Amino acid sequence: MRLDRKAIGKRIRELIDHAELSQTKLAALCGCSRYTIDALIHGEREIKAHELAAMAGIFHCSMEHILCLDTDPVQGFINDYTAWLDTMTDGSSTVSAKFLFNLYLELHRV
Repeated sequence: MRLDRKAIGKRIRELIDHAELSQTKLAALCGCSRYTIDALIHGEREIKAHELAAMAGIFHCSMEHILCLDTDPVQGFINDYTAWLDTMTDGSSTVSAKFLFNLYLELHRV
């Protein structure tokens, strides 16, 4: 399967904007150069595994989300939020799907 570099770059740009990070700050957090982040955003190079893992941690989302492999945005949000919530607790938290769906709608103003 071939990944769409342009789509991944667009997703990274959206995540950066949403997190209100600069490319320079993201590069420092990922352990790469600002040039690397710029190349990823413009689809000029493939994302490396360690960059992908770092970004998933920084943005509290799944690697699939960054790679644009999550086809259902609501389910992707639920998966990402649940994973984030598990990192904030001991993993025993339970959140209803209805709550997460309503949160998704509120955050995305659907």
